[in-house]
Amino acid sequence: MSSCNHPEIINKEVIAKLLGTRAARPQILEKCGQYARVPGEAGGFAITSKYKENGKVTCLMILKKARRKTIMKTHIPRLILLLLVSLSLSLAACSGNKSNPTDPVKLNTPMGLEVTKATLTWNVVTNANGYRIQVDGTERDAASASYSLYDLITPGGVYQIRVMAKGDGTDYTDSDWSAAYTFTFDPINDLYELPANLVVNIGIFNETGAELGVITKDALAFVDQEVVVDNVTRHYIAYSMTEIFAYLGISTGFESALIEASDGLTGTVTSFDNAHLAVVRITTATGEIETTRGFPRTLPSNIQSVVKITLSGVATNPVNPTTPDIEFSIDNLEDFEIEISSDGVNQGVMTKAVLVSIGQSGQVEVPDPDARYPDRHYVTYPLKDVLDKMEISYAGFSSVLGDASDGYWVEGDIDDAYIAVVRRHANGDVQEADRFPRLLIPSGQIGPRGAAPVLENVVTITLEK
Repeated sequence: MSSCNHPEIINKEVIAKLLGTRAARPQILEKCGQYARVPGEAGGFAITSKYKENGKVTCLMILKKARRKTIMKTHIPRLILLLLVSLSLSLAACSGNKSNPTDPVKLNTPMGLEVTKATLTWNVVTNANGYRIQVDGTERDAASASYSLYDLITPGGVYQIRVMAKGDGTDYTDSDWSAAYTFTFDPINDLYELPANLVVNIGIFNETGAELGVITKDALAFVDQEVVVDNVTRHYIAYSMTEIFAYLGISTGFESALIEASDGLTGTVTSFDNAHLAVVRITTATGEIETTRGFPRTLPSNIQSVVKITLSGVATNPVNPTTPDIEFSIDNLEDFEIEISSDGVNQGVMTKAVLVSIGQSGQVEVPDPDARYPDRHYVTYPLKDVLDKMEISYAGFSSVLGDASDGYWVEGDIDDAYIAVVRRHANGDVQEADRFPRLLIPSGQIGPRGAAPVLENVVTITLEK
């Protein structure tokens, strides 16, 4: 005869109620030999046995207190066995059947609803299988704890927003709807995410045709949005041209700028003071949002679908390293470690000691490649000199890639790469402690921000072929 399955552990008080009045002791056939501790009862445990009553074999729950060496026995009527099943306590049958599965768990209700720049966010709900949002009765599904409301709201509108966490239908059921979050959309203060259908690719050139930089949709993410009033009922979401150029590291000290549109129309300005690049127009009276026709555009000149800006008389900043007129000590430079690798292999680690061993005689001074600051220079060590000192071969490698701890990178010609240790201003100010050393590649390019190619927080330098 096979053994009984071990019953689920249940509360001591529940066991006592089930045992009830002692009945005539049935014939015990065998003990299952499996034990379960009884919560709250020191030394107590329950065991199961088989017994025979009226010719039928069923299970017996025995509650035992080890301290008093006593055993209390009774049989569990069929009605109580059914009750156990309904309570999910599920005493296992002698035939070896498994207990019933656990009921699904209801997910927690989403909390912390907030809207910033037309994007709704909330706290993540553990075990959620996505979310359902509701904006004034209109529902949408969201894969994560964030959703752009751009297509559900209009300027001036007042909305009741709720969120529900979705279960998987097996182990977890949907949560309750969150408490309603009231949101009034004011485009003057609650600005937009850039529309998905917006295309921004504006090349910046000097008068000789050399490209100085590119305004992209990604670059705009690093510049503050502003609201420019077109008239009483229309507003533009826009970006300052001065700030855009500053971010790209391009001087605004030009004599004139020729702005060209995709349809061939052009306009000329002599200054970017109070000028903006507009990406969205809002008609506040009707709530109409215009994002597709003639954007991006420059204001106040209002040249639509801009694709190219050519600067004439732009300030230049030729980058030619020279021997510094003052040799700088790097004693105050903090210790650092920069991993040097090539072909996927770590070739060594650059430290402050390496630069100290080169000495001040190995320093060269490089003008700051940021055209906005022609009076700034960096005191540097040519990267090739550093590699020579570390006995790392760079034969066959023509370029170098530097990565920073914050995700930025710079890439360029290895012959034009420098380890910058000091920044010096024309007025004599010396900056030594602010995120040095840096990897400086004047002819290189930096990403993803597109600013001057001077990389801070450098952690790795990779030689490339």
